[in-house]
Amino acid sequence: MSARELGGDLAAADEPVKEDVLVVVSLKDRVVTPHHALKFAELDGADSVILDSGCGHGPFRCEPQIINTSLKAFLADD
Repeated sequence: MSARELGGDLAAADEPVKEDVLVVVSLKDRVVTPHHALKFAELDGADSVILDSGCGHGPFRCEPQIINTSLKAFLADD
């Protein structure tokens, strides 16, 4: 169930999440605001990758090395 379906309650949306989470956001994203994802990460205790370049909604295309390195570290941490 999404936070939207729960009236925007991110804590309630986090309740069923049992696995480790990696949140990747772009601060310059003009399509999807990073605020809610970062708040969810905070509530969940999730790892976050915060990108602050001019890539906007395309950080996977613009910054693949940072994302790949972060993802490999996240997966190896188990």
